[in-house]
Amino acid sequence: MRLNILQVQQLLQQHQIDAWILYSFRLSNPFIVSLLDPPPDVHITRRWIFCIPANEPPIKIIHRIDASTFQWLPTDEIHYTTQLEWEETLQWLAQRYPRIVTEYSPHNTLPAVSAVDAGVLELLRAGNPSIEIGSSADLLQYFTARWSTEQIEENRQTAQHLRTIILNAFRWVKEQLAERTVTEYDVQRWILEQFDRLALTTDHPPIVATTLNAADPHYIPTTERHSPIKQGDLLLIDAWAKAQTSDATYADLTWMGYVGESVPEQYTKVFTMLTEARDAAIHLLADRYRENQPVYGYELDDAARTVIEEAGYGKFFIHRTGHNIYTEVHGPGANLDNYETHDYRRILPATSFSIEPGIYIPGEFGMRTEIDIVIAPDNVIHIFSEPIQQRILPIFGNQ
Repeated sequence: MRLNILQVQQLLQQHQIDAWILYSFRLSNPFIVSLLDPPPDVHITRRWIFCIPANEPPIKIIHRIDASTFQWLPTDEIHYTTQLEWEETLQWLAQRYPRIVTEYSPHNTLPAVSAVDAGVLELLRAGNPSIEIGSSADLLQYFTARWSTEQIEENRQTAQHLRTIILNAFRWVKEQLAERTVTEYDVQRWILEQFDRLALTTDHPPIVATTLNAADPHYIPTTERHSPIKQGDLLLIDAWAKAQTSDATYADLTWMGYVGESVPEQYTKVFTMLTEARDAAIHLLADRYRENQPVYGYELDDAARTVIEEAGYGKFFIHRTGHNIYTEVHGPGANLDNYETHDYRRILPATSFSIEPGIYIPGEFGMRTEIDIVIAPDNVIHIFSEPIQQRILPIFGNQ
């Protein structure tokens, strides 16, 4: 079991929560899989609960048929057989632990942590109408999204490698355009070759998008769909990669270039606004950490989004400001989001996330700036890809 029960109980006591109830039907709750680490061939056929009280030993509630299956989880257990026994057991839980958390998001504002069906909550409330049911969202990210010291140090090099690859990609475009036609797909393939050379890996090919295509935030060139890179084009490169080692963490960066000697004023104006939005989120994060005050994912989204809305471009910023990063590029921790969802999770030490405000005007252009923040366990804030982009790179000009 990967979950540290003592740490869980300390956190529950700290927040005056009576118990954490993890429910699953078979293995329907993905957090149970990552936290309790069942054997890969385990065969669970019925619904079950793993309950961690704040001041008592953990207990598992399982169907009698599955009893022998749960030897991998050595805790006290309660057996049920019938639907009535299941209901009575949940009602007993609700009476014994009147203040609980589980994988639930009030009003579905944070679907990333919603893994318990409404019927389970109905049974708990039937057993105790005054029960307080909260979200386990912050507990989940505490145990699934925090980086080790080794992961942080390895990511430092990964981020620098990724930044160098992206900047070299712009230089490669300049060199190639002097001799031949170059497409978005060509640049994508070249970046992937550099990943191989530096022993980096990725879950998807990078985004390479020219002016009109960049207006689609998730446009990715393919062999069938790509455009040539022409004079006067904006060029967006968004690449993410990690080392080819166990538990390696991702770096995820976006830079903007312009195929020409000087960047037109209309593009410069918008990109400057994006850097100001990005920096507003950075400054709020730094201020809160300096004051030893909590900061939440939705607040950092608000900080960046307000800059863009006040500049009159709010309707063109159509995604959250950033996402958590872990061993997956979109990790299990707090996102910078008060737009697509309401992410009320606290930004924790030893976690990482992107800050990536963007503007996407259909039929005209799109652009984005993206950096990664890594917060060390001692609350020191790192940007391993520094220096970060402050202006669009003129590919044929003075960079």
